[in-house]
Amino acid sequence: MVAVDWNFSKGLPSGWTADADLPSLAFRSGSVRVGTGGGRYAYQLLAPVQRVPAGRYSILVAGRVMSGGIGLGLQDAATKRWISFRGYAGPTQGGHLALVADLPRAHRVRIVLTNFAQVQSQNSSWTVAHVALRAAPLPTRTVFAGAVPSGWSLAGGANAVSAGGLMHITTGAAPYSYALLSPSGYLAPGRHVVSAAVHVLVGGFGVGILDVRANRWLAYRNFSSTAGLQTERLPLTLPSGAAVQVVLTNFGDKVLRRSEWDLASVTVN
Repeated sequence: MVAVDWNFSKGLPSGWTADADLPSLAFRSGSVRVGTGGGRYAYQLLAPVQRVPAGRYSILVAGRVMSGGIGLGLQDAATKRWISFRGYAGPTQGGHLALVADLPRAHRVRIVLTNFAQVQSQNSSWTVAHVALRAAPLPTRTVFAGAVPSGWSLAGGANAVSAGGLMHITTGAAPYSYALLSPSGYLAPGRHVVSAAVHVLVGGFGVGILDVRANRWLAYRNFSSTAGLQTERLPLTLPSGAAVQVVLTNFGDKVLRRSEWDLASVTVN
């Protein structure tokens, strides 16, 4: 699931639980008002567990700290360890709090709202109107000028070297083996075009959009050798949003053969 929203205007949303020792919980004016216990980082409100694919996520809270502080945490549901945590000391101005978390693989996670006391045994007071879990959007443009860009990864026995302001990639030998994968991200419903500026020197080149949750292609095309740097395009239409990756592959026409390309950029519009 790549986008989850919970509204607190009429009480605790389905699946949310309050800590048994929470001293004060009141609903008014479209939000919940929490008076925390005194444990410095004590859990107060816990979201239901969600299974999410690898990628970057944002936890967004519409709320305000009147006194003390609030902690926003994303927790590994199995180990109870924090994947990411951020505290906000009050009083806060405005009504938006946020946390970013990077997941290198699929996880079962839960959002936890905690006390965030500056000293031990300090109670806090805050309101929460809305909480959202969002997958970060897919990178719109990546330039390959040397090293593999942050978040991208080689796969399938591929290797990459800098080549005069481009990235020279030699794929694995399997016909459709993955060579280079983007970070996963959210792609909104609608029409999109993935464009790769590439010079295919040997063999072939494939570009696809992979649904990371279902592990299946949403769109895929392959290309043979090109005369110089060309912009190869992959159009696709998504009826609903999805967590996806851009995947660049070998294209060997059922023959064990490595391909070689010079890659300049990948753009998702």
